[in-house]
Amino acid sequence: MKYRTHTCGELRNKEVGKKVILSGWVDSVRTHGKIGFISLRDRYGITQIFLGKEFADQLVDLRRESVIRVEGEVKKKPEANKKLKTGEIEVSAKKFEVLSLSEPLPLELEDVE
Repeated sequence: MKYRTHTCGELRNKEVGKKVILSGWVDSVRTHGKIGFISLRDRYGITQIFLGKEFADQLVDLRRESVIRVEGEVKKKPEANKKLKTGEIEVSAKKFEVLSLSEPLPLELEDVE
C-alpha cells in the first residue's frame, strides 16, 4: 500500500485536477450536516480534506491526532485561506482510511503553553 504521493505542505494550484494520496495526523475535524472537512497535518504542512456524505459515518468517531490516509483529487477552493501555503486548494476524498484512531486527549492541545 502506498501511503503518499505528496506531502501535506506541497500541493498548490498547479496540482489542481491531479489524483493524490496523503497520510498524516488529523489536526481538526469540522462537520456541516452530512459533509466534513479535515485539516490533515504532517511534518511539512497542512492540507484541507473535503469529505462528502459517503464518509459521514466515519467522521463521527474521528478525533484529533488520529492517523489517516486519503486518496482524492486536488480541487481549487472557492475562497483561499491566505494563512496556509496550501490555502488555495483542498483534496476531495475518494477513499478515506483511518490507520490509527487516537484515544481521547486528556486536555485540549491549544490550552498547553
